[in-house]
Amino acid sequence: MITRLNELPQRRNMFKEIVFTGVDSVRHFRPKRKAAVISILDYSERGYRPDLTEFAAVLLLEFEDVSDGAPILFGKELRDDAPIGQDRCPHNFEERFCTTRDAKLIHEFVERVSKDPRVNTLYIHCFAGQSRSAAVAQYFLEKYAGQVQDAGFGNRTTGAMNRRLYRLLGSTDPLRAGKEEG
Repeated sequence: MITRLNELPQRRNMFKEIVFTGVDSVRHFRPKRKAAVISILDYSERGYRPDLTEFAAVLLLEFEDVSDGAPILFGKELRDDAPIGQDRCPHNFEERFCTTRDAKLIHEFVERVSKDPRVNTLYIHCFAGQSRSAAVAQYFLEKYAGQVQDAGFGNRTTGAMNRRLYRLLGSTDPLRAGKEEG
């Protein structure tokens, strides 16, 4: 299943749609040359990453779908600004959790591709298309299209989004930082 968040208010060089989905659906998207992709998988899922070479722009990220306060963390706190090497999940040291570094990479990528006249669609995928991709889609839909209700889009909702990633996107948004300083 894919979810299309259509009819975004058009701004100069803005996306016509933001789509969040699971890894299997992204293989079937067309036209690929007019789309950018944010691909978020974790270490154990990396073998499932589809061929993304035909897309106009691609951001590859690798972090576990774990959110603040998850039972799997055994009560441990995750540092938002954990340096590389200290961003490992307490339940599995092969996996890393998302940090402000990941959120900043997402912001930089979206800002760059939103200005690219070739790109009219932003695809965001994670493994299941429910948590990490939903958090990114929800954040940028709110940012560019205004307040959004948690409602079903097609067969998916953003209700199961990764709250940690969503929070980090908010705390690292360069536009929000500029408003707070000014």
